Amino acid sequence: MKKFIILIVLVFFMIVTISGQIIKNSDKPIKGKWDLQLKKIWEIEGTGTEVFGSIQNVRVSKDGRVYVLDNRLQKILIFNKDGKFLSKFGKMGEGPGEFKTFRLGEQLFVKENNLIFVERGSVHYFSLDGNFKKTLKIPASIKPEGFISKDVLISVPIITGVSNKKIRKIKSYNLLKKTETLITTFNPYEKASTSKEGNGTRMIAAIIIGSITPRMTVDYKDGNLYYGMSDNYRITKRNLKKKTESYFLLQGREQKKVSKNFLAELAKNFKKIPPEMIKKILAGLPKKASFFQRIFAMDNGLVYVFVSDPDARSSQAIDIFSSNGEYLYSNNIEIGEGNNIRVIEFSGNNLFLSFEDEEGEIKLTKYQISHPSV
Repeated sequence: MKKFIILIVLVFFMIVTISGQIIKNSDKPIKGKWDLQLKKIWEIEGTGTEVFGSIQNVRVSKDGRVYVLDNRLQKILIFNKDGKFLSKFGKMGEGPGEFKTFRLGEQLFVKENNLIFVERGSVHYFSLDGNFKKTLKIPASIKPEGFISKDVLISVPIITGVSNKKIRKIKSYNLLKKTETLITTFNPYEKASTSKEGNGTRMIAAIIIGSITPRMTVDYKDGNLYYGMSDNYRITKRNLKKKTESYFLLQGREQKKVSKNFLAELAKNFKKIPPEMIKKILAGLPKKASFFQRIFAMDNGLVYVFVSDPDARSSQAIDIFSSNGEYLYSNNIEIGEGNNIRVIEFSGNNLFLSFEDEEGEIKLTKYQISHPSV
């Protein structure tokens, strides 16, 4: 045991270099692989009377209730901690608590005993039981990607393919005061887009694929914002209160190539888009995958970074960093060949995973897991 500890210390100093506020990691975790030890608690296919359609978000409250945003059903579904269906809500319309759209851009959040549904131009507040509280309007330019508090959100522009602006802004937005605070700027990637005009109309098509399209990826936890463009394995940790920054990098890793099979299957999913536009969109996609597609800041101070691999449908590799950016562990979640992972959400010592099985059915599974200690 003593020899093992000495070896780890030596490896630590070999692969991590601290230079000012920058931590440089090689592509070799300090402590090796970590097994989350997934133990299935329950698995459900829907409410009991209807099956899941297309799960966009899974969120969990402190009391263990599970909230599912299903775009195809156009509902928000509520389950208890044991997976029992409790209720659902969501109505299209213009009235109080009603939603204008249920597109892929909508997001669901749980913050300070509020269930928050955001769509273009509006933030809707509900109780954790699904009872409507209020709606606050926001500028169309505000794109919520997280909440600092129930009244202050983090805005990160998505790729639209319609803007000529070369610089985008990450900013906080106070919903009550209607004020913006700049956090940082970045250059967007908008090559996978095209437009077509005719008969007095203009058709615009763009695509975002988390594992391929370079995009600004963010997460917020306890005063710290973690963010980075996914085509460069450099992540910034910014303390919003102290206004201090540090950075951590992972060097030496090669980006995975985007396979022809992946692109061929992707092209089949485009509907009602002219072939020449599809061709331009696919030509605008990078030839290699992004380094990562999600940053998840954990309650215990660790930072989980979801590694991009377009062809890995039944597994998800995760790099685990300390809060300061040391590359501690590698991990791989696997759910069996033939299944297609859709959504992964962590909540304490539980992991919630939505996937599509070989028959095309959408399922949601709750696992008990074991995190590494800080």
